[in-house]
Amino acid sequence: MKDFLKRLLNSFSPSSFEDEAVKIWVDYAKQFADKVWTDLYNNSFACINWDDSKFKIAMFGHIDEIGGIIHYIDDKGFLYFKKIGGLDLKTLHGQRVKIKSKDGSFIAGVIGKKPVHLERGEEKKEYKIEDFYIDIGLSSRKEVLEYIDIGAPWVIERDYKELQKDNFTARGIDDRIGAYIVIEVLKKVKGKVNYGVCAVASSEEEIGGRGARISSFEIYPNVAIVVDVIPATDTPDINVKKTGEIKVGKGPVISYGGYVNKKVADYLIKIAKEKGIPYQIDAVGSYTGTDADVVQVTKSGVPVGVVSVPTRYLHTPVELANFKDVENTIELISQFIKNVKTSDFERKINL
Repeated sequence: MKDFLKRLLNSFSPSSFEDEAVKIWVDYAKQFADKVWTDLYNNSFACINWDDSKFKIAMFGHIDEIGGIIHYIDDKGFLYFKKIGGLDLKTLHGQRVKIKSKDGSFIAGVIGKKPVHLERGEEKKEYKIEDFYIDIGLSSRKEVLEYIDIGAPWVIERDYKELQKDNFTARGIDDRIGAYIVIEVLKKVKGKVNYGVCAVASSEEEIGGRGARISSFEIYPNVAIVVDVIPATDTPDINVKKTGEIKVGKGPVISYGGYVNKKVADYLIKIAKEKGIPYQIDAVGSYTGTDADVVQVTKSGVPVGVVSVPTRYLHTPVELANFKDVENTIELISQFIKNVKTSDFERKINL
């Protein structure tokens, strides 16, 4: 499992360019799923008992990540870019990047910055995206265009590392960890349920949840669980009176309120208590900021729950999560799927 997770987290998958991660996920799913397919938007599906089942459960974990896209190359060979998703400008200076080249390989580059020795009087400058550039070691636009086209995507080059006490770090834990969890749940429940279950690695979440909107319309489940990350608030610089308290290593986070279906959330909490699975609660006022916000309004509506992995340093190259939280998330959703009463999620309620 760790080998699959490592390969998935190290893969290249900025929104709209998820192909590499999709191939890794699909190849793994084919080993045990009954039915696997990918659509033209890089949404990937792995299902069991699907076609002949009247009752269907779906899980969504988005497989895309934040990054950038080259939109201008100057005469000296410096590359300028636009953001893909919520790229945090404060994290960019001094980073190494990898850029998709014309032939599909990767070109190494660095995000340049004026040396601190020459910044006298500019220490408090607030940077805009046009102040950043990528240097790949060439000295003219003509040379760069031999390798890279306008429209080339890139990500920060920061790979998976294991830390202390079951913690690990990588870029793009948001939310390839969700794509990992949903396929592991499918693997775990195969042969233990007689209704349809589908794991979806959705695309383009970081640019508006497009993939989940499309994929949920296609499969239209009776009930769904969205798996994502949630900002952990257990670092010294966060005011928990404002954010609420979410800790790494203390279990999956069940969202409650707002756009989350109350029946699904109550079910998840009940299962966690009965099975002794540690969990935390995220109180939601309105939207969740996850794929759940679009899945729930598919066709005549899909009851959706949200289960998240607490993660520190979101949208930075060093996101941090905990293996035990991941394992407990897999167990919680697996138990939900195995124990759900299908009659509780009929599409129409007769009063």
